[in-house]
Amino acid sequence: MTKFKKYVSILLSVSLIAGVAPMDAQAKTVEDKKAAIQTINEKETMTAQAETGSSETAAPSESPSATPSASASAAPSTTPSVAPTATPVISSQGKVVVDAEDAFSTIAGSDGKTCTISGYKGNAAVTTLYIPKEMGDKEVTAIAANVFAACPYLKNVVIKNDIDIAAGAFPAGTEIWAKSGAKAQTYAQTNGLTFHPLDSTASLTGKKDASFTKGTLTWTAVNGAASYNVYRKKAKGKYSLYKNVNALTYTNEKTHEIIRNNLERSPLYSGNIKGTGPRYCPSIEDKVVRFADKNRHQVFIEPEGLYTNEMYIGGMSSSLPEDVQEEMYHSVPGLEHAKIVKNAYAIEYDCINSLQLKSTLEFKKIRGLFAGGQFNGSSGYEEAAVQGFMAGVNASMEVLGREQVVLDRSQAYIGVLIDDLVTKENHEPYRMMTSRAEYRLLLRQDNADLRLREIGHNIGLVSDEEYEHLLEKKAQIDAEIERLEKATIGGTPKVQELLAKYESTPLKSGTTLAELIKRPELDYEKLAEVDEKRPELAFDVQEQVNIEIKYEGYIKRQMQQVAQFKKLEGRKLPENFDYAQVNSLRKEAVQKLNKIQPSTIGQASRISGVSPADISVLMVYLERSKSEA
Repeated sequence: MTKFKKYVSILLSVSLIAGVAPMDAQAKTVEDKKAAIQTINEKETMTAQAETGSSETAAPSESPSATPSASASAAPSTTPSVAPTATPVISSQGKVVVDAEDAFSTIAGSDGKTCTISGYKGNAAVTTLYIPKEMGDKEVTAIAANVFAACPYLKNVVIKNDIDIAAGAFPAGTEIWAKSGAKAQTYAQTNGLTFHPLDSTASLTGKKDASFTKGTLTWTAVNGAASYNVYRKKAKGKYSLYKNVNALTYTNEKTHEIIRNNLERSPLYSGNIKGTGPRYCPSIEDKVVRFADKNRHQVFIEPEGLYTNEMYIGGMSSSLPEDVQEEMYHSVPGLEHAKIVKNAYAIEYDCINSLQLKSTLEFKKIRGLFAGGQFNGSSGYEEAAVQGFMAGVNASMEVLGREQVVLDRSQAYIGVLIDDLVTKENHEPYRMMTSRAEYRLLLRQDNADLRLREIGHNIGLVSDEEYEHLLEKKAQIDAEIERLEKATIGGTPKVQELLAKYESTPLKSGTTLAELIKRPELDYEKLAEVDEKRPELAFDVQEQVNIEIKYEGYIKRQMQQVAQFKKLEGRKLPENFDYAQVNSLRKEAVQKLNKIQPSTIGQASRISGVSPADISVLMVYLERSKSEA
C-alpha cells in the first residue's frame, strides 16, 4: 500500500495577500534578529499534511517493510522568514495577527481598576499587534519598557486607549496607529517612529478591536482582513480558541498550465511512485488532470497555530519539484510574494495486512507482538497516533497480566478506526471520517471525558483527582437536568418578554424549563434571566446540560441502538475456528469468516460478504453448541 503526504507551509506578512512589495532594505539587515527568531519558529511550527494518491492499485503487503521510500523532491527550507512590506498598512485582506489575553503579562495598578502591560509571551514573529483595552476587568493604562523589543518583525501596533508608553517598548521601525493627540503619538515622535492617526482615511473607522458578548471574546477583522480569531470565555476567566476565520483564494488557468507542462516531473505521473493512495485528498495535479473542465480550484490559507506567522495551503498538495512549486504557488492570487518555508512532498510506504491483527492490535499468530500507526495501513497523523497509543496500552496490560483494552464503536472513534482496520479488507490507506461511525451522535468532542475518562482511570492513566472531578461533573449534570425537568414556569410578563425577544411562541399555560430549552430558538444560556434558582455551574457542565436536554429524543434513540449493538458484541466466537463446520453458511461467508476470524458476532456482522442470514445461522449454531456442552 502506498500513501502520499503533501503539504506546503507558507509564511505570510500582514499585507501579503494583497500582493505588496517585498522586504525593504532595512529589514534585510537584521540577520542577528532572524537567527534568534528562527529557533523560536522551529519550536512553534506545526506542519500539517494533506494526502493524495494515483489511480494505480496495489494490494497491501503481507509483511512489513523496514523503511518507507521517499519521493524525489528537493529538501525543504528550514529557515522560516517573514517578508515585511515596504509600505506598511493595515490593509484589507491582510492576515491579522492577534493574541489571546494570556499572551500578555500585567501588573495591577494601585487603584485596583487599571493595569500595566509588563511582558509579552506571544509569538515573537508577530507583524501586527493590537493592544487590548482591558485585561480581565482592568483597564490597560500603560506599557512598560522593552516589552516588545524582542519582536524584530513587528511593523504595526494599534492602540485605542490613551496610554503611557515607556522608552523602548517597541523595536525600531514599528509604526504606531492611535488617535491624534494621544500619548502614543508623542511616543512615536520622540522615538523616531511613523505615526498613523486612526481618524484618517487609512484608519480603523467603525471597527472594534474586541467585543464581549455573553461569554465570548471576539477579535474582529480589521477592514475586512482575511483571518482572525474568535475566543470563547471559559470558566475562571480563561479563554480558548473557538473559531478561526481563514482566507480563501483560487487557482487559475496560469496555475493549471504550469502543472500540465510539468506533469512528467511528478512522481505520481512519471511512474516513480506506484500504488494505491487515499482518495480523499487529491493533489493539485490530480485535480487538474481529472477535472480538466474546471478553470479554478479552491485554496484555503490556514494559520498553522496561534503563535506563528506560518500558513498552511489547503487544497494544493503536490509532488512536483521545488522549482515548479515556486512558480505554481506564486501564480495564485494573494501568494505572489509568499515565502515557502516547507515544500510539499510525496512519500510511499509498505504496510502489513491489518486483518492479521486482533481488536487489541496484537498479532493473531504472535502473542505479545502489537502493531500501531501507518504501518497498519492507515492514513493520517491522528489515526497513526491513536493506534500507537492503544497498542502501547495493550502491550503494557499484557506485561502486567491484566485484561487488554478494546474501545468499541459506540465508545470512541478510535474504536471505529481499529474495528474497521481489523475487520474490513482495505485496499487503500484507511482514513477515519465521521461518516464511518454509526453512533456519531454520541461520539462528540464535548463529551469525550464523560465517555473515556473512567477507562483511563481504570488502566492507570488518569489520576484519582481527575476521576473525582469527573464524577462530580457527572453528578452536577444529572442534578441540573433533573431540576430543569421539574422546574415549572408560567407566562409571566418577564417570561413572555424573553420569548418575544427570541421570536419564540408565547406561553398559553405553564411548562417546564426543560421543555423551553428544547425549542430551536432557545437554549440553557438564554433562559438564565428567567431561571431564578439556577446554580453556579462551570461552562462545560452547562454545555452538557443544554445538549442532553435539547437532543434528548435523538440521544435516547441512539442509546437504544447501542444497547442492541452491545448484545451482539457480547456474543463471543471461538478462536481459530473452522467455519466450514457450520452447516447452512454460504461459501463466501465461510471464506471471509475463516480469513478474518472475528472475535464476536458483532464483528462478524460487519464483515463484507457476511449477510444477516449468515449471522442468524451462526447464532443458532452457538446456542446449539452451548446446550450440547
